[in-house]
Amino acid sequence: MKAVVALAATLALSACTAFASTYSASGAAATVPLAATASVGGLHIRPLAVLEDSRCPASVQCVWAGRVRIRAAISPQHLPVASGPDAPSTAVGRELDLTLGVPVVEFGRTVLLAAVEPAIAVPGTPGPGAYRFTFTVVRAR
Repeated sequence: MKAVVALAATLALSACTAFASTYSASGAAATVPLAATASVGGLHIRPLAVLEDSRCPASVQCVWAGRVRIRAAISPQHLPVASGPDAPSTAVGRELDLTLGVPVVEFGRTVLLAAVEPAIAVPGTPGPGAYRFTFTVVRAR
């Protein structure tokens, strides 16, 4: 019985760590799935939600290429990423909307949502689990 309880606890904890993954990048770019945290350029960045994905599918000729907007939590790397209604009020960090290809300055660094995968192959949007976001971070000038 003790072995079963220990196994269940181990599986439960391993599921939690898989969900709250942190990806560290050695350079100034990192790619992460939705709800995972990228540690890049002195910042923690966690994509929280896809707000808009209106990119034109590769098989369709569009007048407008469309855009991708996401909500992300960003904080300095020495502090945890805090977001949502349960975040402590003393947390340093913030949630903001990022648009593919549009740089923003936060915490003295320029943050860019540089790429979003997968590319849109057919009309419609990918499921949330399919998305991968590439962020680049450099010191602001």
